[in-house]
Amino acid sequence: MSPQNSPPRRKRSAGAGHRDRAVTKDEEKYQNSPAGRRRARRDENHAKKRREILDVAGRHFLDHGYAATTMSAIASEMGGSKTTLWDHFPSKQELLEAFLLDATSAICEINLRDLAVEFSPFEAIQVFAEHIIERLTTERAIGLQRLVYRLFKAIRPDLTAFFDAHLDSDSRRSGDADAAAAMLLTLCLNLGQERLLWAVEQPYDGLAKERAALVARLMHVYPMKEGPRRSS
Repeated sequence: MSPQNSPPRRKRSAGAGHRDRAVTKDEEKYQNSPAGRRRARRDENHAKKRREILDVAGRHFLDHGYAATTMSAIASEMGGSKTTLWDHFPSKQELLEAFLLDATSAICEINLRDLAVEFSPFEAIQVFAEHIIERLTTERAIGLQRLVYRLFKAIRPDLTAFFDAHLDSDSRRSGDADAAAAMLLTLCLNLGQERLLWAVEQPYDGLAKERAALVARLMHVYPMKEGPRRSS
């Protein structure tokens, strides 16, 4: 947000914000000991290697997709062995999860309650919204979204073929079959998903069945005809 468009900040009251936990004398003594310094160096090297792995893996996931990315290719680009890679991430699935968590962590670096200390409520909402939207519309964030959708790309032709066979011929238009396939995937991927992502609700038994019924109702915007069924 440019300075001229930014809401004026309120003066933060003394004591507001995060306070780090005080280091005890025993902890400080250990940190300054030879063993403590060795541990600190090991932790620093481990963190640097993890950062390097996530950066390289991220490029592979975004450029090639999950299915085409291999642990061997990542290890090869890093100039190391797969053993080193596996020491940090035992599987490609865990590596993808760590990359997604790392890549999206910046989105959560703002707290609406903290903003309310500096801005009026609606000003705080504006600053919060701009923070989120700026991060969701970066090239990297869009790449992450495309990565997820690429996982479902392979099944879209089959869905299009299904709708091509079942859409009502009297009301369909050119391109309706592909549009219906896209609609079905979009609903399955997004319908109510933000409530889970933001922890507004937790997964529960019957969630998939409830959402599927809602998806089917919404898909009624596309009139369809019955096709031949298998005999019992």
